[in-house]
Formats: sequence, structure tokens, C-alpha cells
Amino acid sequence: MFIFLLFFVGHMAAVSQQGQLRPYTYLYPVDTLYIDGQEHTLTLWQKECDTIELYARNNTTGIAHKQLPSSYIPAGIQVLPGRQAYSFIDNGCVRIKECLKRSPATMVFDKPIFNISILHWVTDDIAYCHAQEGHRFGIYMINRSGSVQRLLYNQTCDYLFPSQVDDTLFYICRVMHEGRAHHAIAQVPFTTDVPYDDTIFYAQEEPILQAGSLSIAFLRMQSKNRGFVLVYPNTVEDGVQQVPFQYYMIERTANGWSAQQLFSFAVPSFLLDKSSSNRLYENMLPLLPYHDGDKIYYSSTQMHSSSMQIYCFDSATKCSKRCRAMGSRNELLFSARIVDDALYCGGSLADGTRCYVPDASCRDNDIVFTFAELH
Repeated sequence: MFIFLLFFVGHMAAVSQQGQLRPYTYLYPVDTLYIDGQEHTLTLWQKECDTIELYARNNTTGIAHKQLPSSYIPAGIQVLPGRQAYSFIDNGCVRIKECLKRSPATMVFDKPIFNISILHWVTDDIAYCHAQEGHRFGIYMINRSGSVQRLLYNQTCDYLFPSQVDDTLFYICRVMHEGRAHHAIAQVPFTTDVPYDDTIFYAQEEPILQAGSLSIAFLRMQSKNRGFVLVYPNTVEDGVQQVPFQYYMIERTANGWSAQQLFSFAVPSFLLDKSSSNRLYENMLPLLPYHDGDKIYYSSTQMHSSSMQIYCFDSATKCSKRCRAMGSRNELLFSARIVDDALYCGGSLADGTRCYVPDASCRDNDIVFTFAELH
């Protein structure tokens, strides 16, 4: 399973087995890149809970080609800035696939880090991430040759979910106090011109915002003065059918930093339960809110329901409204995203319904995906 996200929901109790009666597979877009000068959409197809295939769909022709052999289990895909390659995590290994090469390259690191998170690429050669070293999570800068530089590491706390804006690195700090995790958001200066030296650590600055006993994850900074963070439950009781989340905006004003809840949403518990055969291998990644200017798209369940529908939160009006998916009867839809200048969503392929429709008439193992467009 995708190890990076296990610590996020790994403490959850065994939850409801809702959804076990009908097996799900999932298909959803991830990001776009260019192959032979044409835009393609990287699309993950989760056929079983531990069987994942990656396709690149030509946005002009609609034809998708399989990108990796079936022996790989790709997750946490990130396209490099040049849009000609992407990284992914495969069974704990970090690999990079160049569009013009047949096989991905495996990154071998010169420090004993593991449980590596998504790589955030600053250039085509340099990225940063959080990862585990010993018993703690730290934040590291790496290059494609495998050199690893500690940016933040401490034996008494964890540094998680880094988000860089220009010369500043924001992150979440987690400290255990009296058996409970306490979270804060903090920042340090950031530069890629860091000497390779094991003794160098950034000193932690004063937190810009305390979350206390609230559990927070997936920090995403839009600018030096505004960002977004996901709040998730500390514990989940046995038998619950939905897991609640809240999405917050953090903002710096003349009076300092503040946090404001924008909206809440809920996820069917079987999607996140690591014991469920219908779990999402990438866990929360396909369900994270997606930003498009002033609008934020997200999916949520209804009361006493396991279906998920798409909603749009308008930052200008502070209101959410439900979106309508064209050409799809699917009831389990994931967060929408921009593909080929239009909004599309992925979701489940169950009971003969389709959000993306594989065309069985395709030859030579090519697949055509018909997208479910939002209006």
C-alpha cells in the first residue's frame, strides 16, 4: 500500500466494511505533460486494491497508452517542471520516467531515508519532500543523482507536508505532548543553494499558526500570505460509514495569521480503510480539493449515503454548489480537475457504470477514455 499516507490515517480504527458487496475499480486523471509535443493526461487505473496501471491519454486523439509494465505500482505521481518526465513512488522506491525512455530510473539515496512523500520539484533536477529517518519525519532536499540534504530534522518532533513559495518553506510541525499530537504551521528560509553538509539544519522558527490538538495535513501555500490545509479527525470509531474533513484557509493580515474554515466534506470510510478490498491505493490524494483560480472543487458524500458528488466552493461568494457530471451515471466521483481546458472528474467503475469509458473496440492494447465533463 502507499506507505506515505499510512501515518495520516493509520491510526484510524477498523471502519465499516460498507461497499464490500460490489467490487470497485477506480480511474482518475492525475496531471498533464507533453509527449512528442502533444499534451497528454496521466491517468491512474486502479483495477484492484494493489493493482495500478498508469496511462498517458492524448488530449487530441483521446487514445491512451500504457506507461509502465504491470510489475510497477505507481503512486504519488508528480510531473517535473519541464513537463517531459514524471516521478512516482513504487513500493517505497522513488522512480523517474522520461517520456522518451522506455523504462523508469530508480533513485538511490545517499542517506537512509524511507517512507518518502510526494516529491515537489523545484527544477528538473532538484526536489524537496518529507521522509522518515530513524523514528522521525524530516524535510529533505534531493537531486536526481541521489544526494540528500537535510533541511529540517529534530529528534523530538516531526516535520511534514512542506510547501515552498519563492524563498520561503512552509511546513507542519507535529509534537507529541501527554500522549496527544499537537500541530503547528511554521516557516523557514528556503534556497536550493545549500552546501552538502550533514551538520546543517535549519533552526525552527516560531510557528506562524498553532493548530493545537487539531490534526492537520496536506498544507498547500498559494502565496506567502495565503495557504490551505486539511483538518482530519484524531480518531475514527468502529462502524462509522463516513469520515469527516474540514478545509481551512490560513491567511496573514496586518493583525497576524488566522485560520478560517471554508467548507467541510465527508468520505466513505471504505475508501480509506486499509483492510477494505475497495480502498483507494493513493488514499486521500484523488479526493483532495482542487484549486482553479477562485474556485475550489471537491467531492463529498451525502447524509447516510456512500455515493460522492462534486461540489464547487467559490472564494468570492463563500458558497458551495453541486456540479453536474455529463455523460455519467456514476455515484462515486472524485475531485474534479482541469484537463484540456475543461473540468473533468474521475471515479469508480462499478456495476457497468463509467466515469471514464474504456472502448473495447480499440486495437493494439490502446484504450480510449471518454471523460465525464462537468457543467
